[in-house]
Amino acid sequence: MINFILFFQLSILMTINSQLFNDNRIDNNNHHDEGMIRLVGGRTMFEGNVEINHFGQWGMICDDEWNMNDANVACKQLGFVLGAIMATNNSRYGQENELIWMDNVMCDGRESSISSCRFNGWNIHDCKTDEAAGVICRVRFDQPQQPLWPIPIPKPTLMVNRQMKMPDLPDLEPDPKEVEKSAYIESRSIMYLQCAMEENCLSQSAYEIDKNDPTWIFHTRILLRFTASIRNVGNVDFRPFRQKNQWIWHSCHRHYHSMEIFATFNIIDHDGNPVAQGHKASFCLEDNECHNGVDANYVCANYGDQGISVNCVDIYKSDLDCQWIDITDIVPGSYQLKIIINPEMKVAEKTFDNNAVLCSFDYHDGHRNHRSIVVTNCTLSSL
Repeated sequence: MINFILFFQLSILMTINSQLFNDNRIDNNNHHDEGMIRLVGGRTMFEGNVEINHFGQWGMICDDEWNMNDANVACKQLGFVLGAIMATNNSRYGQENELIWMDNVMCDGRESSISSCRFNGWNIHDCKTDEAAGVICRVRFDQPQQPLWPIPIPKPTLMVNRQMKMPDLPDLEPDPKEVEKSAYIESRSIMYLQCAMEENCLSQSAYEIDKNDPTWIFHTRILLRFTASIRNVGNVDFRPFRQKNQWIWHSCHRHYHSMEIFATFNIIDHDGNPVAQGHKASFCLEDNECHNGVDANYVCANYGDQGISVNCVDIYKSDLDCQWIDITDIVPGSYQLKIIINPEMKVAEKTFDNNAVLCSFDYHDGHRNHRSIVVTNCTLSSL
């Protein structure tokens, strides 16, 4: 009887040990990707939300404290040796993962991996799924690039272990001559600019007047207006980064914004400081003119699809709301005018070296306070 009990106990121990061995073996196989990262949701192989593998599961990184130091470490870990162009936040590339592994990541930029940086601890966070951290990595397209080690990424994510070639991307290029020939100034009453104010298209002093001065309807703003003509010279269509069901409705102008900031406008002084600023939301990205036999694919009417086809031009004419810079508060003098398209680089392009127009801008105060402007020497420029 005693021998039977000993044999039974020994059998149990052997079974437990065997199970532990098998469990450990399975865990080890699952953990071979421990600490590896991948990019998800991006339109190219060098952008997306950053996910990290821990205990065999992929989870997101929260964007609290996420900055360029962290983005540089992430891009270099992925093999993009030039580092990052931008650190992104607010789940710019979608909300595909509900598991949050890291929060308050703080790298000094010298780490070899994101998991080597300081953070709260695994799965310790106060974040939601719309706070995913991401990156846009810097890539040189004058020669093939390849990450330092292969990184397995299952569908539907983008592979980053392929040899990188010139990607199929859009490439927006504004027309400098159109800006130069179309620029003029206009004085307009605040009373007629209420919708524009809702979209933050005037300088701060206008909002202070509107709020605090009972005679606000008699005040006027001086607006520098111009036409922006933007051609897609890439090899794929330019599309908003948001899905159609995520576009934002603006009731005053009664249209959707597919990108809240499609362009920025700046008046810059001799020291390089912006003295007046404006921005343009993409309330309508469409094919206004097409060349080389290309058919127009995008029309905004009736909640249509938005975008700019290859070899087509989107034109924002100077008489449209917010197609201006409020220059009421700047003193007459010589400045630079800079117009930047896709300034936040939320949509990847072949290059950002041709996304801006830079002009000489002279602002004159003439007889009886009659003001005039001259815009000259407009050329293409980088961001």
